[in-house]
Order: sequence, then C-alpha cells, then structure tokens
Amino acid sequence: LSGGIMYVGGIVTSLIMQTGATGANALTIDSDQNSIFTGTVGIGGAASVELQVNASSGYAETRLVGASGSGGTLEFYDDTTKLADIYADPTKNLYFRTNGGTTALTLEADGDGIFRGSVTCDEALQISSTTAQYAYQNFGASAGYGWQIGKAPASGGIVDAQGFYLYNLSDSTVALEVDTSNNATFAGSVTATNFIGTLPTGQFLPLTGGTLTGDLVGTNVAIGGAIVANRKLAI
Repeated sequence: LSGGIMYVGGIVTSLIMQTGATGANALTIDSDQNSIFTGTVGIGGAASVELQVNASSGYAETRLVGASGSGGTLEFYDDTTKLADIYADPTKNLYFRTNGGTTALTLEADGDGIFRGSVTCDEALQISSTTAQYAYQNFGASAGYGWQIGKAPASGGIVDAQGFYLYNLSDSTVALEVDTSNNATFAGSVTATNFIGTLPTGQFLPLTGGTLTGDLVGTNVAIGGAIVANRKLAI
C-alpha cells in the first residue's frame, strides 16, 4: 500500500478476489488485464441483470467509444452463434443487422430510413407533410422507372393544389388526378365492363378527346341532347 494505492505484485497468472464463507470467486483479473465478474455488475446501484446502469438523477446513459475513424457495435449472441447487431459508422449512419450480419434497416445521417426487406403494418402507414410539401410514395427503382402516388402541395405542384395524383415516372406524365372537389381526370382512355351511375336530370357524361368502352347504365342518359330515362346505352 503506497500513497493510498494498493499494489499486488509478484509473478502471478491472475488476480482473484473471493467473497463468502466458502471463498467463491467474485472477480478475476488475468495477466492480459481482462476482468471477469462472476455475478451481476451494477453501476451506480445494485443490479438485477448481468449489467445494470443506475443513474442518480436524470437519464441513465451508456457510451461506446471507438478509436478515431471507427464506430461502435452492440452485438447479440446465442452462445458462440452471432444473431444480430446494431452498428454505427463514422459517417453517423446507424445499421440494424439480422441473421448474423445482414443489414435489415439503415437509418442514414440525414434521417432517411432504408428497409432491405418487406414492411408490414398492423394498422396504418401515414406519410405526413405540410400544405406546402408533397406527400408521396414511389413504386419502382428510381426516377425514370415505375409509379408515384401522392398528394400535391398547395402551389407549384404537378396537379392542382392539394390534389391526389398517380404519376408515371417512365414518361413523366400524370396518369390520374383527383382534385379537392373529387373530380377525376384521366390522361388516357378509360375502359370498363360497365359504367353505372345516377346522373341528375339535364346532366350527362362528357367525352372529350377520349374513348368510352363498355355499357353505360344510368337513370338519366343524354343521347344527342335528349334525356332517355332508365335506359342502357351500349357503346
């Protein structure tokens, strides 16, 4: 004992601290400075699991500090078999890896999330935006391939303000637009087995530069300006 510090010297393989009446090993420090605790380890208080961190006030925190240019990893094992890990890289991306090391989810530094597999929601999937922003979902690899479905911003959008749209990424056209008055506009032809509806007297189904294929059934059908009630018009 020197200056308040206890030194244990000599040629020893390990330093072992024992407790209890039978002298059970509590802590072993080997010659490589590895420490092995036989029981639980509590930091700031008692532990009910293998390692427990107890804060005296506020949040309880743990920290993994890698060498310069490195990240940190939290790994999960079944004996010697690696199950999964959570890894942060030096560019501040966070990875969730399963099946021993396959990346399942990447949370990028800018907040974007990338799932490598399918995503199943038990209830609803909500895509939020302000009135000045788009809210959309892409089906396809990137621009130039696939489809986009979404809601337009209040101004400057590809359709009317706050309108719903279906956008063809392959040719950059709006295939379907539904405005806030529930009016639908199709860019191409509309084909259906039957068109069925109830039109108020004096109103009709307009065809402007398009093609109507199938049967038109309604209580008021305009044919050349005349109203024919409860008739079926074959197109």
